[in-house]
Amino acid sequence: MAPSFEDGKSLFNFVVRDGNGVKVKLNALVHEIPPIDLSKLDGPDHDQVANDFANAAEVLGFFQVLNHGMPLELLESLKSSANDFFGQALENKAAYRKGVSPSPYVKYGTSFVPENEKALEWKDYLSMVYTTDADALNYWPNECKMVNMNYYPTCPDPELTVGIGRHSDMGNLTVLLQDGIGGLYVKLEEELDTGKKGEWTEITPVPGALVIRLSFVYVCFMENIFLRHAKLI
Repeated sequence: MAPSFEDGKSLFNFVVRDGNGVKVKLNALVHEIPPIDLSKLDGPDHDQVANDFANAAEVLGFFQVLNHGMPLELLESLKSSANDFFGQALENKAAYRKGVSPSPYVKYGTSFVPENEKALEWKDYLSMVYTTDADALNYWPNECKMVNMNYYPTCPDPELTVGIGRHSDMGNLTVLLQDGIGGLYVKLEEELDTGKKGEWTEITPVPGALVIRLSFVYVCFMENIFLRHAKLI
């Protein structure tokens, strides 16, 4: 007899607590992509750095950068602040839910809605937008206008942790600040020295680095020069 899921809690108990979720073994490559040192743009290695950018954009659509001008103390403070926020009691975080938040530009929410999902993704998030959509249509912004802080709770049964579903980013440019846990994978669309077409390779975290993701809209702007990078992650 098939189990009956009357609410999200009963489904969660079936999948996680009772161990009936999908168990996977990920045979992914650990492909270390050398970070690009931005400080070398002003020296004799400028052309090499430019070639590194172009190659990363064409092959993976991802690259990591060091000496980017963001103080490491600021990046660590950002991660610490995110942990502090998500570590609060639910009633404190709920004050920033969409519709009740004191600011229309700050929203707290969760993606864990089992009754609406075919594949479960459990993520809490805090979004902060710095301009209205109407304002954004009037000009090309010259600075970052939105920050997302995503928090993935520890799964009680690590064997059932399958992560976010595969997808392609539909935006323009994404700057990622990874923690030390990792888990970012990219599907290879062509043969590389370290892997075959169709395999998944991990973008391993590098301390102090930022991950740059070129997304679908960027491909359109560049008239398909970097078409190969619009792949699954």
